[in-house]
Amino acid sequence: GYKPLLKLSSDKKFVLKVNLCQGVGTYKGKYTENSKRITLYINKTDFTGFLGAKAKTFTLEKISKNSFKFIGDVACSPKKNDIFSIK
Repeated sequence: GYKPLLKLSSDKKFVLKVNLCQGVGTYKGKYTENSKRITLYINKTDFTGFLGAKAKTFTLEKISKNSFKFIGDVACSPKKNDIFSIK
Protein backbone atom coordinates (compact mmCIF):
# COMPACT_ATOMS: atom_id res chain seq x y z
CA GLY A 1 0.00 0.00 0.00
CA TYR A 2 0.87 3.63 -0.23
CA LYS A 3 2.83 5.09 2.69
CA PRO A 4 2.18 8.66 3.88
CA LEU A 5 4.84 11.26 3.15
CA LEU A 6 5.64 14.46 5.05
CA LYS A 7 7.88 17.18 3.62
CA LEU A 8 8.88 20.15 5.76
CA SER A 9 10.58 23.10 4.07
CA SER A 10 12.86 25.70 5.63
CA ASP A 11 10.27 28.45 4.94
CA LYS A 12 7.91 26.68 7.39
CA LYS A 13 5.65 25.20 4.70
CA PHE A 14 4.65 21.55 4.56
CA VAL A 15 3.18 18.96 2.22
CA LEU A 16 1.54 15.87 3.73
CA LYS A 17 0.47 13.09 1.36
CA VAL A 18 -1.99 10.59 2.84
CA ASN A 19 -3.52 7.26 1.87
CA LEU A 20 -7.27 7.66 1.24
CA CYS A 21 -7.78 3.92 0.59
CA GLN A 22 -8.91 4.75 -2.95
CA GLY A 23 -6.04 7.06 -3.85
CA VAL A 24 -3.67 9.67 -2.51
CA GLY A 25 -4.67 12.96 -0.91
CA THR A 26 -2.54 16.01 -0.20
CA TYR A 27 -2.59 18.59 2.58
CA LYS A 28 -0.61 21.82 2.31
CA GLY A 29 -0.02 24.64 4.72
CA LYS A 30 2.40 26.09 7.24
CA TYR A 31 3.88 24.58 10.38
CA THR A 32 5.29 25.63 13.72
CA GLU A 33 7.60 23.64 15.92
CA ASN A 34 8.99 23.60 19.40
CA SER A 35 11.22 21.17 21.26
CA LYS A 36 8.43 18.58 21.65
CA ARG A 37 5.96 18.98 18.78
CA ILE A 38 5.29 20.11 15.25
CA THR A 39 1.86 21.55 14.46
CA LEU A 40 0.66 21.51 10.86
CA TYR A 41 -1.83 24.28 9.99
CA ILE A 42 -3.75 23.12 6.94
CA ASN A 43 -4.86 25.70 4.37
CA LYS A 44 -5.38 23.48 1.33
CA THR A 45 -6.46 19.91 0.53
CA ASP A 46 -7.06 18.24 -2.81
CA PHE A 47 -9.81 15.89 -1.60
CA THR A 48 -13.21 15.80 0.16
CA GLY A 49 -15.44 13.15 1.68
CA PHE A 50 -12.80 11.24 3.67
CA LEU A 51 -11.93 11.06 7.35
CA GLY A 52 -9.67 14.03 7.97
CA ALA A 53 -10.84 16.08 4.96
CA LYS A 54 -12.10 18.89 7.19
CA ALA A 55 -9.11 18.89 9.55
CA LYS A 56 -7.55 22.28 10.27
CA THR A 57 -4.49 21.11 12.19
CA PHE A 58 -2.44 17.98 12.88
CA THR A 59 0.14 17.47 15.58
CA LEU A 60 3.27 15.37 15.46
CA GLU A 61 5.22 14.55 18.62
CA LYS A 62 9.01 14.60 18.31
CA ILE A 63 10.50 11.26 19.32
CA SER A 64 14.02 12.00 18.04
CA LYS A 65 15.75 14.68 15.97
CA ASN A 66 14.30 13.39 12.69
CA SER A 67 11.39 11.15 13.77
CA PHE A 68 7.87 12.21 14.62
CA LYS A 69 4.76 10.39 15.89
CA PHE A 70 1.48 11.37 14.21
CA ILE A 71 -1.28 12.38 16.63
CA GLY A 72 -4.44 12.09 14.56
CA ASP A 73 -6.19 9.86 12.05
CA VAL A 74 -6.72 10.19 8.27
CA ALA A 75 -8.70 7.68 6.17
CA CYS A 76 -6.45 4.61 5.69
CA SER A 77 -3.15 6.22 6.63
CA PRO A 78 -1.59 7.83 8.59
CA LYS A 79 -3.15 6.48 11.74
CA LYS A 80 -2.62 7.65 15.29
CA ASN A 81 0.95 6.91 16.45
CA ASP A 82 2.33 6.27 12.93
CA ILE A 83 5.98 7.35 12.71
CA PHE A 84 7.39 9.79 10.14
CA SER A 85 11.11 10.07 9.52
CA ILE A 86 12.41 13.28 8.00
CA LYS A 87 15.66 13.10 6.03
